[in-house]
Amino acid sequence: MKENKEHTGDDSSTDDTENPETPRTALHETIIANPGIAERLEQDIGCFGRYGFAFRRDAETGNGVLVSPSVLPSVKPFARLQINVSDVSLVASIGPFLRTLVRLCVHPIRPQSLLAIVVIKECVGSSGSSSSRRRTPVRKETTHADGDGSAAAARSVAHAIHMLIRNSMGAALFLRLKVVLPGSHGADGNAVLRRDQVLLYMQQNDDGCYEYPSVEICAHDEYMAQPTKETPNETSPFSIDLGLVEEFEGAPPSVTKPLQQNCLDGYDPSCHFLDLAVSTRMCTVRLTPLLYDLSQRLLMSLLEGNTDHSNVDKGHPINDVKKSATLMMICLEKVSNLYRVLMLVRDYSGILFQECEDDTLAAEQPQLVIICKSEDVARRFDLEAQKFIAKNFINQTQGKKAGRVTWTPRVLSVAQAADFLTKEVAPSPVVGFDLDDDAVTLSETNSDAKRLLATAGAVLLGYESDGIPKALDAKLTHYIQIDSRTSINVVAAFSILCHLILN
Repeated sequence: MKENKEHTGDDSSTDDTENPETPRTALHETIIANPGIAERLEQDIGCFGRYGFAFRRDAETGNGVLVSPSVLPSVKPFARLQINVSDVSLVASIGPFLRTLVRLCVHPIRPQSLLAIVVIKECVGSSGSSSSRRRTPVRKETTHADGDGSAAAARSVAHAIHMLIRNSMGAALFLRLKVVLPGSHGADGNAVLRRDQVLLYMQQNDDGCYEYPSVEICAHDEYMAQPTKETPNETSPFSIDLGLVEEFEGAPPSVTKPLQQNCLDGYDPSCHFLDLAVSTRMCTVRLTPLLYDLSQRLLMSLLEGNTDHSNVDKGHPINDVKKSATLMMICLEKVSNLYRVLMLVRDYSGILFQECEDDTLAAEQPQLVIICKSEDVARRFDLEAQKFIAKNFINQTQGKKAGRVTWTPRVLSVAQAADFLTKEVAPSPVVGFDLDDDAVTLSETNSDAKRLLATAGAVLLGYESDGIPKALDAKLTHYIQIDSRTSINVVAAFSILCHLILN
């Protein structure tokens, strides 16, 4: 997805409709030693200068330094998300999710008016449990430093917090971020993880553990004793349940039903906090559409001065406009993103794949096309897709198909995709879903953008590195973009797109 500046003017401007000024005390200075994060923050800082953030380079080390305004603990956030993570090994997956939150919540939403609380339920990644596929690295010397494994668990959590920040490309540092430590750890579950132990490892600023002064670390018992200390008027969680099921033994969990477009009906940020559960690495990908819906509600609350959305023009329902499924085309460079797209495809398989009269799937007309930069890469991705589906979606013991995905998507090179659009899609509209100066901005109040998506013959998402290739750009009839500070991850965009036009 291409980069673009924030759509809401320069950083020196002010706006009377902005959510109230957040009282601040001192400034935090965070040393950013990771070159990739520092470069990303340096690029993004123009969107956040108006909120008191600044970025500079240390003259001696060349490290980045992010200057952040601190927020008084007594200040009630505009919106609060509590993300309950089942194990420390999944904390890193929260990073891209929070990055998307920051980028979708455009001005006049202040990023520090959003409170994200990451509650780590367990620390089995450091106790030798086999319930998690990946393990947060633990040094051998710390494992033997104490009898109950507290040092190993503390380092595991400290490293997981760094991975969250790293995977957010530093964007999580623009939020009010709190991490709640697990209540216990170890084989017997009786060892207590102390806050000072985790902070000690973070202060090392080495070996995968780094200090983040703006991130609040909270002991489990302290948080549970006063769960709404900063937000005394919030009394009710607004829970979002993905309804994960395992269709057969060994299969990755799938959802019983994707998030619906009305999933936030009844939600009021003034009296609710969003309560989310993360138990697999796909949970945050599946929950990403929720962030789009949340950002739209918060923006309307600010700009309209209320939270009543009953009069919003949501456009025509897609089924009233177009009966056949929209062709989804996505440009991919990473095999890991291919896997994530296939998992989403399984969630939406009843819609993405057209059904025949005998309730089978029409394999000759797939509604998903993967686009790679060359034919060689396309062949590799095609093979990877076949192997992934065979391993994860088909019960080899019973020959049972899971999620009704019985074949791989069509995988094409850029040149092949351009030819495909000419022969198979034209003259129907082909919509590019990417940031562009001439794009129609998708929002809750823009029915034109929704009708355009609904009537498109195909919707095309570009590469993360350089957007939609010129050969495919020439085939586009329209552009639609999500209002965002900068571009969002292509899988996040695909998840939102599935949510908007396939539900």
